[in-house]
This record gives sequence, C-alpha cells and structure tokens, in this order.
Amino acid sequence: MAPSPIYPIMRRSNTHSLFSVALFLLVSLVISSSLIGAQSLEIRVSEGVLRKKAIKTVTPSFPDAARKKGAQGVAVAELYANEKGEVIKVKILEAPDASIEEAISEALSQWKLTPTTIKGVPARVRGKLIFYFMIDGDNAWVEEPGAGTKKTE
Repeated sequence: MAPSPIYPIMRRSNTHSLFSVALFLLVSLVISSSLIGAQSLEIRVSEGVLRKKAIKTVTPSFPDAARKKGAQGVAVAELYANEKGEVIKVKILEAPDASIEEAISEALSQWKLTPTTIKGVPARVRGKLIFYFMIDGDNAWVEEPGAGTKKTE
C-alpha cells in the first residue's frame, strides 16, 4: 500500500508548526527580557526618607519681594530624581507667593540624592518636601520641619 500523499504534507505542517511555536517563544523571551531591562522603576518616599537620601541640600532663600509683601506660610514641593540621584524635576504644589515658588525650584534643583536601587535595579525617586516661610517683625526665615533646620535671613 502506497503512503497517502496527505501524510507528508501533514508531517511537514506539524514540523513547520512546531518550528513556528519554538521561534515565537524564543522571540517572546528575547523581547520580554529586553523590556524588563528597559523598564525603569520609580518609588515614592516620605519626606524623612527623601531628606536622609540627600547628600547635597540647598535651603530656599526667603525672597525680598515676598518679604516686602508680607507673604509667608507653607510651601510644598515635589522633587523627582533620576536613577543617579540627580534632580530632574521640581513641582511646586503650594506656595504663598510666586517668588517663593522660584526660590524653592532654584534650591531643590541643586539637591543630590544617593542613587536608589530595588533588588539591584536602579530606581527613580520622588517625594514631597515642606518649607515654612515665616516673618516676625524685621526677621524672616525658612524652616524645614523635616530637617529640623531654620534659616534666618
């Protein structure tokens, strides 16, 4: 009995299908691995942790324009640092005056953090910082409650 002509075609199709599946799995694995390596982690930390990670800090100055207007109060900023600990963005969430916003942005852009890793993978960091801009008579100062410091100007 002669072999059916369908059998070799089916056999070739099965072999082709197995090869296709194996190739698909291999390509998927390579793509997944490269995506995992390309993904960047970001963590949000508390003010206390952010301040402990800081290896260089600059306290915002109290702008003369804000002092003359009597602008005082709470300022809140969010700092974003890259995997190297360099500040890449400062977002002012609240400030009593535009000149205070500028002073905070200028100061925080000079900060440097220790690089962060999560299970050996470099990670970006972000966190909020609070500053109090205070005036009492002729005295004006900036308090950093999370750092326990007071800068008189």
